[in-house]
Amino acid sequence: MNVASTTLRYGDGEEQQLELAGCLRIGPPRGAALERSAVADTLRAALAKPLDFPPLTAATVPGDRVVVVLDQGVPMLAEVIDGLVAALADAGIERSQATYVAARSDSQAGAKLQELADAAGIDLRIHDPAGEEECSLVSVTKSGDPLRMNREIGEADLVLPVPMARAAEEEA
Repeated sequence: MNVASTTLRYGDGEEQQLELAGCLRIGPPRGAALERSAVADTLRAALAKPLDFPPLTAATVPGDRVVVVLDQGVPMLAEVIDGLVAALADAGIERSQATYVAARSDSQAGAKLQELADAAGIDLRIHDPAGEEECSLVSVTKSGDPLRMNREIGEADLVLPVPMARAAEEEA
C-alpha cells in the first residue's frame, strides 16, 4: 500500500503530521526521471482510474463545483495543472466550474503561480486565512476559538487536494 506523509499547517503556527494511506503517487519509480511531457498524461490517466475511489467521471455530475487545492512546492506545477484541467474536462467539468486555491506565498512564487494560472485559463484564488469573506466557520474549539476554513473548499461538491508529500519510510 502506498503511504505518504504531509504536514497540515493551520492557525498561528500550529501543525499536524498526517500519514495518508492509499495515496496516488504520480511519477516514476524512485531514482528514475520522469519526462515533463508525461506528467499531465499520467495525472489524467490516474484520475480516470484511481485506486479505491470511483473515476472522476463517476464522482461528479454536471454542474458540480470542483475545488483543487494546490500545496506549495508542487513540482512541475504547469504540467500538473494541465493534467488536472484535462481530467476535469474528461469528467464534464468546465473551467468555469473549477476553482484552484493556493496558500499565500512570497511575491515571487505568487507571481509565478498567477502566471501559470493565466496561461492555463484557470480561476486561481490565493487563500487569506485572515479574510472574513474568504473563510467560513466550521466549528468552535474546546477553548471557544472559531475554527474556520476556506469558503471555496467548504462549498465545493468535490475537493481535489494536490499535496506536496514525501513517501514515508516503509516498515520492515
